[in-house]
Amino acid sequence: SMWIEATRAFVAVDVNTGADTSPAAGLKASIAAARDLPRQLRLRGLGGMVIVDFAPCPKRDRHVLEQVIGKAFRADAGEANMAGWTPLGNYELARKRDRAALPGWVA
Repeated sequence: SMWIEATRAFVAVDVNTGADTSPAAGLKASIAAARDLPRQLRLRGLGGMVIVDFAPCPKRDRHVLEQVIGKAFRADAGEANMAGWTPLGNYELARKRDRAALPGWVA
């Protein structure tokens, strides 16, 4: 599952695997979320700083996630700058807001 929550400062995205806590499930859920994230942000009209807390997966698989999320945002019409991994293991990016946010979302 993927939860997207807009705050005044940034957009927080949390990716979870549910009951399955295996490393393979974490990578699979994170890849699926990375592919869908640009679409979800565009549909909600969200932009600015985005912090993604991917599902737990080994550090050695981070390069796979970087490639997937980079490819997904390159295919999206909006502009995005990938900042990379934080020391705490979150992924940061900045996305240009291209329209007003949906009602109920912080603009």
